[in-house]
Amino acid sequence: MAIVLVYDHYKRGLTEHLTSAQHEHHENIISTMHAHLDYNNCIEIVLLRGTAKVVKSIADKLAGSKHVNHGKFVPTTPGKKL
Repeated sequence: MAIVLVYDHYKRGLTEHLTSAQHEHHENIISTMHAHLDYNNCIEIVLLRGTAKVVKSIADKLAGSKHVNHGKFVPTTPGKKL
């Protein structure tokens, strides 16, 4: 499962907040990719594992953070019918 976040890198305290929230859930976060879209805006893709309820809660927390311009939870499954 993944969450896609787009945010203004220069909003005070936001990157620290997102990093801290991810560290709080280190057992559920597999990997993070960060890229610069333009001078101000960044995209971050966070890959998560765990139960749907736990992962959705983490995704809601990250996407609901103040100054996150776009947050999208992308559920998926490692099942046979991908």
